[in-house]
Amino acid sequence: MNSQEYWRRRQVEREKKWHDLTTAELKSLKKYYTSAAKEIEKEIALLYAKYARENALPPEEARKLIRGAEFKQWRMTLKEYVAKSKADPKLLRELNTLAMRSRISRIEAIHGRTLIELAELSEKLQETADAHLYRAYVENYYQNVYDYHKTVGLPSPPASLDAKRVESVLQTAWSGKNYSARIWANRSKLTKEIQRSMMTAIHRGSSIQQLSKDLAQRMEVGYKNAERLIRTELNAVENKASADAMKDAEFTHYQFMATLDRRTCIRCGEKDGEIFALKDMNQGENAPPLHPRCRCTICATFDTPTSKSRTSG
Repeated sequence: MNSQEYWRRRQVEREKKWHDLTTAELKSLKKYYTSAAKEIEKEIALLYAKYARENALPPEEARKLIRGAEFKQWRMTLKEYVAKSKADPKLLRELNTLAMRSRISRIEAIHGRTLIELAELSEKLQETADAHLYRAYVENYYQNVYDYHKTVGLPSPPASLDAKRVESVLQTAWSGKNYSARIWANRSKLTKEIQRSMMTAIHRGSSIQQLSKDLAQRMEVGYKNAERLIRTELNAVENKASADAMKDAEFTHYQFMATLDRRTCIRCGEKDGEIFALKDMNQGENAPPLHPRCRCTICATFDTPTSKSRTSG
């Protein structure tokens, strides 16, 4: 087996390893979504309990106002969350506005609790993604460099990766927004969808059971979006680590490696085996990920583009 065949095999092994590790992380993340849905359901049940009849809330009851101790206790929950939260400024302004009102409708109260639950969920998603992607970059970088030195004895790499360098990679908006911005954008979208679903259900006089079912469906969509985001960002980080290791090992070109199976898309399949200059690497164009949930990788090569290959630009 020559060096390049060895590198290709190792890249395939690493992609499989990180795919499996991510699957395990996502199972834990799914529990957060389930827990958040249950908390929102509990708040709905508590707020409707006094006024609901046979588990259905008439529209006119939904417009009544929470007063006195019931509201004060809920408002303190908002204030406590605002005080400790690291969420985005827009969300905090919205929560502050709700918390400062002297009285508030039940629909707004549910909306406020939804904001809190989804903000906490997004913070957990952010923490999970930060740790997982940081580890993925560092391990992939060092394992690539080790493979190059083991096979061809290239110049010595940096003694250790600088944390700021890794953080800079993770914050790169390679697809227009970095993953952190996308997490909070997805939170905002999910909040609006849940609020719209709740309003529709309330004005139809839907039962608590039906409202909970609708909520569960919305949360499942939110989870699928989170799964797609993390898998796509993982692929981007893996390949950026590979590219950085190649540069530090003084390679000048890389080869596109499509994961060839029945799920391979035409776009990725057409690029399999093509060679590009590292200086021209552009993720989303001539380097993976080319699309959400992309599984393709890149491999170092001593070859240069042939008549069938092309560099970007």
